Amino acid sequence: MKNNLKKYDIEKCSELFLNFLNKEFKSQNTLKDKLEQFKNWSFSWLYYDKIYGMLHKNEPFDEDATILANIIYLIIYHDLLPGLNTLEDINGIKYRGETINTFNWLFQDNLLGIKTHIPFTDANKDFYFQVLKFREKYTTLGNFMLLPNFSADNQTLNKLKGSKRYYDYSDLFFTDLYPDGKLTKNNSFQKIINSNKKYLPETFEEFCRIYFLGNHYIKNGKPYNKFHQGGKTCFWSMNDTTYEDYKNFANNYMKIATDIIEKRACEICLKLEQYLQF
Repeated sequence: MKNNLKKYDIEKCSELFLNFLNKEFKSQNTLKDKLEQFKNWSFSWLYYDKIYGMLHKNEPFDEDATILANIIYLIIYHDLLPGLNTLEDINGIKYRGETINTFNWLFQDNLLGIKTHIPFTDANKDFYFQVLKFREKYTTLGNFMLLPNFSADNQTLNKLKGSKRYYDYSDLFFTDLYPDGKLTKNNSFQKIINSNKKYLPETFEEFCRIYFLGNHYIKNGKPYNKFHQGGKTCFWSMNDTTYEDYKNFANNYMKIATDIIEKRACEICLKLEQYLQF
């Protein structure tokens, strides 16, 4: 299958996704019920999957770049994004999967970020438990999107968002990408914007509509700092963050991000259901 995978179009991808749902959620009788279960299904469970995991066995595992994620991107975005016709258009030059709300910059995958700031005591057990729950939640359907992937000076939008300029926080990234609600003309962005301009909407309102972002990151047509309204950010390796500041920021971040992920999952699954029923 993988030899021909890049050429798979919307019809073939729909077939593959239905096969996955029927195999993974056998106990559910209807498409609606299967999708309801899928909303909270972690893509991290594809680590050893030879069909729906990574396309090439030597690739680093990345939940938002798995074959299953790419199949879903094609189904939900094929009529919304230009030049998106087959799986070859994803994880190549045109588009790449992106995780909207980060985990690693705040907590680190091995939880080093928490251990650096929050001692593991009886009083903090619930906090650790919430972080572990979020580690699973952030690898579910509602936290994935596509970004145009044309590069400039060895930089892509995906790499830029994950750099120390933004620490992978989407609110900070969106605010620079669409200041005043329109695609930026900032010189430091210009090369990469020019490389991807054909694939980026002109306004943030349109960007939010395409990517099922609702009103989560937008006010009066402009992006705003959803997680950074006080102007202060937080990431795992900061040395000047107090115990209380780190814990408060993390708790607020997980609460808001979880709400966004769950609401996006509902909207995405509704589109999947509507498309797959025909």
